[in-house]
Amino acid sequence: MNARRLALATLLALAACGKNGEEGCEEVAVLVHVTDPANAGIEGADVSLSNTDCEDLGGGDYQCMVAPGTYNLYAVQVGFEPFGQEVDVEEPESCDETALERDVQLQVESAV
Repeated sequence: MNARRLALATLLALAACGKNGEEGCEEVAVLVHVTDPANAGIEGADVSLSNTDCEDLGGGDYQCMVAPGTYNLYAVQVGFEPFGQEVDVEEPESCDETALERDVQLQVESAV
């Protein structure tokens, strides 16, 4: 993930994140980088954490804003095998930090 996209993701996290008294962050940023087997970023994939869609930041980078907890991470794109994995999103030390970064490599769909 390049520095410009990381900076954009941090700004988006700052805008959407808030402290709820002593309870911690209401929402935290999760960044997902989706690539093909040659490590090229895949744009336009459907990426989500359980029922929360992620925003396509371009270049295969996606950001979801969610409350800390356990989620199912999904990445789907035509021509590739669907990806699914359970992830734990923990609260970072500061609400302006990214809570989780995950690299997802989609595999080319096998011919039937």
